[in-house]
Amino acid sequence: MPEIPVTMRMHSVSVHVVLRTLARIANINIMLNESISGMTNVDIKNVPWDQVFLSLIDSYGLAYDFSGKILRVVTVDDLNAKKTLLEAKQEFEQSKKNHAVVMSQIKKKQEMLEPLLTKIVKIHYADLKVLQLNLKKYLKGDEEKIEEENSTDEKKVFYGSIMADEFSNSLIIQATKTDLNKIMPIIKELDKAIKQVRIEAHIVEANSDIAKELGIQWGGVGLNENGDNNRYSIGGDMVSASGSPMVDVDGNVVAYDPNAGAIVSLPIDSIASGQGLALGLLAENIGKFRLYAQLSALEQEGEINILSKPSITTMDNRKATIKSGKEVPFQTISDGETTVEFKEAVIKLAVVPHIISDNIIKLEIETHKDELDWANTVNGNPTIITKNAQTNVTLFNGQTTVIGGLNKEKHTNGEAGIPGLKNIPGLGWLFKSTNDNKEMEELLIFITPYILKEQNDINTSVN
Repeated sequence: MPEIPVTMRMHSVSVHVVLRTLARIANINIMLNESISGMTNVDIKNVPWDQVFLSLIDSYGLAYDFSGKILRVVTVDDLNAKKTLLEAKQEFEQSKKNHAVVMSQIKKKQEMLEPLLTKIVKIHYADLKVLQLNLKKYLKGDEEKIEEENSTDEKKVFYGSIMADEFSNSLIIQATKTDLNKIMPIIKELDKAIKQVRIEAHIVEANSDIAKELGIQWGGVGLNENGDNNRYSIGGDMVSASGSPMVDVDGNVVAYDPNAGAIVSLPIDSIASGQGLALGLLAENIGKFRLYAQLSALEQEGEINILSKPSITTMDNRKATIKSGKEVPFQTISDGETTVEFKEAVIKLAVVPHIISDNIIKLEIETHKDELDWANTVNGNPTIITKNAQTNVTLFNGQTTVIGGLNKEKHTNGEAGIPGLKNIPGLGWLFKSTNDNKEMEELLIFITPYILKEQNDINTSVN
């Protein structure tokens, strides 16, 4: 409020006039209620404006407030009436809210008074227990306090039930018609056949030179699936990052068509040099390449050792595990007693497929290799060298990926010569020779996923 000094002398004037005069002195916008009445005499000199104004308000039972830039002056009765009206309005609004809450509760109770219907639903593909748990959330329910001292927790009380009968693989649903109308479409959508994936693998052991050669001359013959029935093979020297040259069955180099499929030149540097896990892609969309021909030929020549050719079918997003190996006995002596324990020495491949589309698939791959090291024994028992690798790769349907870098060094030495003569003291070295060979062996794992789209594909996979 203004505090400017005011000097005023007025006799037998209305309170209205005095208030308006004070407003003009302070240059304030003022609004007066018409119910303000009374006459007054004013005789003041150099009194602060706010003191004069407040004294007048108190003397005549008035009240004031500021509304923006307007000073409003009313009687106390008018102010109380306004407050009463405001409170009444607030009470009315709260009553409306309470009414809405009550009506909502009544509606909920009425819905819960619907008769419960029982329906048995046969589940064909989905996980029975998981589906039961998820569907329960769609039953009507109410929150109620847990009856424990000093507890404010709430729990959901459901109206109806969903039970799982594992013997018949069915859900027994007790619910209102409203809930059933919500639940049944969800079951129909979730209980669908899960696509399956066939994982074909070749686990091959070769020395580093042969592994390199196999990568460079990666081969096989397949039929083009675009309808022209032309046959193609891949091989030759590593030419560039774009891929190995393609040749037809007569040995003629043909142009690489980037639209026909992706080719990755092998060997991958880290495979060739034995620097840990390496990953390569061999082919996509040129045809269903057959590894068997070249791998079998190399095995017959004694160049490689095919440890395993497993094939397994699994559902989308489910882990498939292939394990091959043996259990090795280990002797332990405790308190003079000898006991034999067995430990696994295996090659294990675990693959989790994730189908992205009809022609693209993501694989989570884990490889594990145990190797007996007889060069380092403890109490006559060999140590076990373990190597693990994990990776994720996205492939086209039928495309092959290669995992390498699971290496070991093989050390052999020997002696050859003419029997009898090689053993002559001092002169035997003239009739014999020794060899000391170090050879790096590489484990290559070829993995090819096939999405089984039709029943014929599934039957073929089973066969």
